[in-house]
Amino acid sequence: MVANLFYAGDLYGSFLLHILSVYHLPGGAIQLPVAGHVTLESMERQIVEFEATVILATVTTMSQLSERILNAGKTHPYVRLLLFSGEAFYDDQAGLLKAAFPNAAIKSVVYGSMDCGIIGLPPRGEHYTHDPRVHQVNSPNILVEIVNDDGEVTSTPGEAGSLVVTNMERRLMPIIRYPSGDRAAWVDRSLGLFRVLDRDRMAIRLGPVSIDFVDLRRIVSSVLGDRPVGKLQAVITRDDRKDSMTLNVAYTPATDEESSNLQLELRKELSVVRPMFQEHVEKDLINPLQVKFLRMHDLAVNPRSGKIAEVLDLRSTTL
Repeated sequence: MVANLFYAGDLYGSFLLHILSVYHLPGGAIQLPVAGHVTLESMERQIVEFEATVILATVTTMSQLSERILNAGKTHPYVRLLLFSGEAFYDDQAGLLKAAFPNAAIKSVVYGSMDCGIIGLPPRGEHYTHDPRVHQVNSPNILVEIVNDDGEVTSTPGEAGSLVVTNMERRLMPIIRYPSGDRAAWVDRSLGLFRVLDRDRMAIRLGPVSIDFVDLRRIVSSVLGDRPVGKLQAVITRDDRKDSMTLNVAYTPATDEESSNLQLELRKELSVVRPMFQEHVEKDLINPLQVKFLRMHDLAVNPRSGKIAEVLDLRSTTL
């Protein structure tokens, strides 16, 4: 019995994708099309009533559900498999999920995007590890390349770089060396095994919310106007089992009042540009935006190039 808690509609493809994936399983399975927009109470009720043994969902949904279950003093030992997709999985989430679902293994179901298609799948057979970040290229449909910080394609195991995708099937709208928005490293290039590390500097993922760095630039430009801003840096961390973003702005306000007003305006502007961010803050799923005004030399730099690192993802990426 498979409970599908992925989001449906609003251009989300995960719910339909996994409905069809389960439908085509050789052994077959009974599906519970619950979806991700219903209340946690409704999700849990249907999981219990129909005795679901497999749950498909984002990590955020699984964490919310687990918290509800534990707060009620319960566990669901009959669930044997938690399959996630759509966002990264971190150490501090494992304990929560395992407490609520003590007999469940936690695995990635698929790695992909609406633009690129299915990029990677959990490794087959003897190549499978218990690291949920390791995937195997969806070959021959997909060609994966990892471009290092020097702009060169690398096949060196462990060398991090931007993951770009060429979809060999799509003809009407070609996808050629398309940025996935993630950084990755090869585990074994010959076997097509790679490990997703964190979000690329071009995109930021906070729980299920995506924010482009270019949008952060526009927000700062809009709010600070013609003030002499040096550089901008986003620092992503984890606090209280939730993702956090701190915006470091290389600018020195003249007064404390100006600093406070600018911080408030930046938060307001972000909620306008990315209303989903504010919605998830209000639901207590991610932390509110933090803003710091620093001097240029206080911003972190790439040790190899000496350039300002636009995005610093300091979250753990291992299970």
